[in-house]
Amino acid sequence: MRPRTIIYVDGFNFYDGAVRGTAYKWLDLQKCFLMLRPGDDIRRIWYYTALVDGSKGLRQQVYLRALATSPLVQVMLGKFKLKQVRCGVAGCDYPGSRVFDVPEEKRTDVNIALQLLDDANHDRADQFIIVSGRAIARSWVTWHNWVIALPAAC
Repeated sequence: MRPRTIIYVDGFNFYDGAVRGTAYKWLDLQKCFLMLRPGDDIRRIWYYTALVDGSKGLRQQVYLRALATSPLVQVMLGKFKLKQVRCGVAGCDYPGSRVFDVPEEKRTDVNIALQLLDDANHDRADQFIIVSGRAIARSWVTWHNWVIALPAAC
């Protein structure tokens, strides 16, 4: 019997860690994971992200609409919170304030953890896969021996 599998994708960190600067910006997640895990019975692919502003936001919304056409993919939206960051560039002679508001994605880690716990509690899968480009997630996943490597051709 094929193992029931649920996949959790941290959208922003996956994009930053594996997709940015490649030809795979419009990655078909369902097709990719079905190809990578042919022996699994993939029950759901959760895709976590937050909406961005401007022209990037328009492209992101088109991508999210495309993902919504895949029956296995479910998009979960988080939020951005502005974080103040002080400019640390040595020798910067900018005369104005050296403190800037930078958007920071919030809730993704917590949302993934809560959904994974709920899925496990309700026995929805035999295995759970977290996909992220974030170092802390990689460390945690490696510590639990849940290492998944995505090929560049995905």
